Amino acid sequence: LGILVQTNHGGALTMCGVPIGTILGKTDGLDSRSIQPDGSCIIVLATDAPLSARQLKRIAQRTFLAFGKTGSIMAHTSGDYAIAFSTSQAVIDGNGSSGTQLIQYEQLAPFFWGAIEATEESIYDALFLAQTMRGRNGNTLEALPVEKVVKILQKNKHEPENQT
Repeated sequence: LGILVQTNHGGALTMCGVPIGTILGKTDGLDSRSIQPDGSCIIVLATDAPLSARQLKRIAQRTFLAFGKTGSIMAHTSGDYAIAFSTSQAVIDGNGSSGTQLIQYEQLAPFFWGAIEATEESIYDALFLAQTMRGRNGNTLEALPVEKVVKILQKNKHEPENQT
């Protein structure tokens, strides 16, 4: 499956469990007076797996877990949406005309994990590729300082314990 995200949100950026926003001193924080209204996040999930509309909806719902993992609280004013679709011929033809059966509900767990992990990675990709933006009334949103973030992640990298 593949994920495309539009990441217009605030929070306390966390990457791979490292509190990047706190370390950089750029976070909305936990003080409710400092939390600014969030923007809207849009997630598009595509797969070639033979999944029903109901299964696709359940998988799409899991994508929002990645926003929590990356430090977003999806604030009250945030309008967040996820849509999912399949390009499988079995779905297009109405299940089975091509001989392909829909995936069983008991087999969805890997898709749930995949949706969360792919969304998290897509959020990171969007943040690393973002550029500083200047808007009306002189509003400026600074790009993520990629070199600093990479150094922080390298410094906080968790090495597996040496097993002898």
